[in-house]
Amino acid sequence: MRFFLRLFGIVFFLFPLLLAALVVSSIEQQPLVAKTVALNHSDIARAKKVISNNDPRKLREGQQKSVTISASDLSVALNYLRAQFIKGGIETKISGQGITIYGTATLPTNPIGQYFNLKLTLIPDQQNLTIDQFVIGKVPIPGLLVQKAFSIYAESRQGQQFASVANMLQSAQVSQGQLRLSYVWNADALKQAKDFIITPQDKDTLLAYQQQLAVIAQSFSSSRKYSLTVLMDPLFGYAAKRSEEHDPVLENRALITVLAAYANGQSLKRLTGTEGAKAKHLKLVLQNRHDFVQHFTISAGLSATGGNVLADAVGLYKEYEDRKGGGSGFSFTDLAADRAGVRLGELATASDASARRVQQLMSHQLTEFVYMPKARDLPEGLSAADFQRKYQGGSGPEYQRIIDLIEKRVDGLLINGRS
Repeated sequence: MRFFLRLFGIVFFLFPLLLAALVVSSIEQQPLVAKTVALNHSDIARAKKVISNNDPRKLREGQQKSVTISASDLSVALNYLRAQFIKGGIETKISGQGITIYGTATLPTNPIGQYFNLKLTLIPDQQNLTIDQFVIGKVPIPGLLVQKAFSIYAESRQGQQFASVANMLQSAQVSQGQLRLSYVWNADALKQAKDFIITPQDKDTLLAYQQQLAVIAQSFSSSRKYSLTVLMDPLFGYAAKRSEEHDPVLENRALITVLAAYANGQSLKRLTGTEGAKAKHLKLVLQNRHDFVQHFTISAGLSATGGNVLADAVGLYKEYEDRKGGGSGFSFTDLAADRAGVRLGELATASDASARRVQQLMSHQLTEFVYMPKARDLPEGLSAADFQRKYQGGSGPEYQRIIDLIEKRVDGLLINGRS
């Protein structure tokens, strides 16, 4: 008995040291995925196309469906999910032996290391894939141990909700450098997972910003034009106040989502279950252009949410696609508004410190040129023939010159924190 007590004491004493050693060994100075992956609109478009072509909502309950995914599309899909939570990148390789996923998360500045790396290898096992190797930093973890951890998690309340979705998968096979998935549609299981991802607190936060937006809009005339600034300034001030007790990143994400939905005539009902407070319609402009408001807010919403369920549920991506294919020709002005919106979304949600800095900057005598670059002097309304002739369809030096000019203007905005 004394031996076991002594053994327990040794283990109890060493466990924190072992845990600390594991953490230190998991963090590295060099990234496994060398470049931080930032999803652009074409990436999201490709992911959306795959999803649209295999939309499970078109299936009958219990109907089986198969989908084939390339390594590049799988990487886009995983980065699409990763972007909701962390900065970094994911790369995928598919071979006859299975799938290898490389991941890197960029950490805040610290004395240990800047990158959290992982490598996951899945190999065929009958009709499915099983974990062969899982490495965190320099620490290899046996596949059986990882699978046991998943089994334990699946028994929890949260795990049961995601397990119900995972159970829809019937088979996963690798063939000719592609992943082939077969699943059976279960609408109730997916609804449970969505309800878990969008928590009641998330819904309450969105409705709080919707209510505040309605209060702010009430003081303006619906017959006049106003800069988007008249809403941005007080909303970010409201976010700064709420962030004294709440996560500033989540506050900014909710603010931008609500603002983008409002500016583009979309409803939060599919996301929150209720319309929320009805806000008076205002004629909003940026540089006296309403279309700039639409491009800016949609891009900010997609960027702030990583294109995730928040943006999807209020139709922001569809709005972006509709406007991109609106038939008015190619416009560099639109790209400038898009890039400015993306920059706001990125900075407003990059970290707690960045989120709070943006809140303070955007809520003190705000002007458009803090967050929106000069754009009206850029070429716009170009026909397909003119765009091909003058800019070689987007590959010519003149095209790149204007793109570089837009990026320089966006980089020079005060929102970047530069004086």
